[in-house]
Amino acid sequence: GPPLTPFRIHSMTKSKKAKKRAAAAAVAATAAENAEARDMEGGEGKNAGKAVPKRRPKSTNPFVERVVFLGTSSGCPTAHRSPSSVALALSNKDVLLFDCGEGTHRQILHSKSVSLSRIRNIFITHLHGDHCLGIFGLITGLMIGKNPKTVRIHGPVGLGKMVDTIAKFTIMSLKHVEIVELEGQSQDIRLDNGIVVYARRILHVKELECWGYVVQEPPKLGKLDVKKARELGAEGKDLGILKSGRDVELADGRVVKSSEVVARGTPGTKIGLIWDAYDASNAAKALENCSLLIHEATFQREHKQKALKYGHSTSEMAGDFAHKVNASKLILTHISPRYGCKLKLGPAVAQLVKEARHAWERRLRAAPHRNRNRNRTEA
Repeated sequence: GPPLTPFRIHSMTKSKKAKKRAAAAAVAATAAENAEARDMEGGEGKNAGKAVPKRRPKSTNPFVERVVFLGTSSGCPTAHRSPSSVALALSNKDVLLFDCGEGTHRQILHSKSVSLSRIRNIFITHLHGDHCLGIFGLITGLMIGKNPKTVRIHGPVGLGKMVDTIAKFTIMSLKHVEIVELEGQSQDIRLDNGIVVYARRILHVKELECWGYVVQEPPKLGKLDVKKARELGAEGKDLGILKSGRDVELADGRVVKSSEVVARGTPGTKIGLIWDAYDASNAAKALENCSLLIHEATFQREHKQKALKYGHSTSEMAGDFAHKVNASKLILTHISPRYGCKLKLGPAVAQLVKEARHAWERRLRAAPHRNRNRNRTEA
């Protein structure tokens, strides 16, 4: 697959002991992944950041800088986990939000990596409550202020009617909200910042449409041969134009082509988000060689029949699918509350990881926990 870019996986805590464990976990994660030159933060809190390599240089194109798990529980919140929500924080500070379970707004307020005011696009997988009921409070928060920005909410057919109904009876302003309902089996959503989100229908339950999403960064620009560009007559601002991939016409009428002086670029990072689903094969092609696959793992292998009955995946199924699409990394999320919810991963969650790893045989993690004091609840 394409070279991996240094996004970080974030989780925060107020516990001093947890911070120490997080820092140690971050050191271990960094050592294990140096071969892939990946900047990944596996622990919690500000101290964890000291263990990771430096970020890559600034780029003219936005890239995914952090993956923030705002909710990782399936069905309902627990004492330490919120329902589904994942934020992708970009290098230009914009935020892509995927699902918005109960309490997502409050989770964002506790996050140092996600700015509420920079959310421009929200993607809803399906209309089960644990994936979308936080959207109403979030919209209210986004619309507060003198100059709210337009927010697009993408999701299945019926999303608009649901939002309109709640807005009508709660007198909620939708002046700066655009609802984009997805139809058919696939749609390619091109964002203003150059990122493309591939939406693909996946199978969950027959009563509801469900969509999986694949986020594709813009291509990384190749290196500019400054010496050659100057020999051809380009100077000053022309060099930046050529670097960006555009051709330059000189004062004498000659044209310097970007392809002549800029090395071939590389594909951007690709991140897949798949939940809830027992069959995501329709998204497999879009997910091929993805840098990171975030996949639901609601149940252990022993409960496979129950998983299929309710349209979910086991950890083993997630591992199989990661192997199928040749994912470079796999993170398990949407974990049933039955497997525990404390900061330290217990044997039940460890078994989920073991089953997925056996099916996949690559690097794998369970989505990081968040642990708050009695007045704060985090995923």
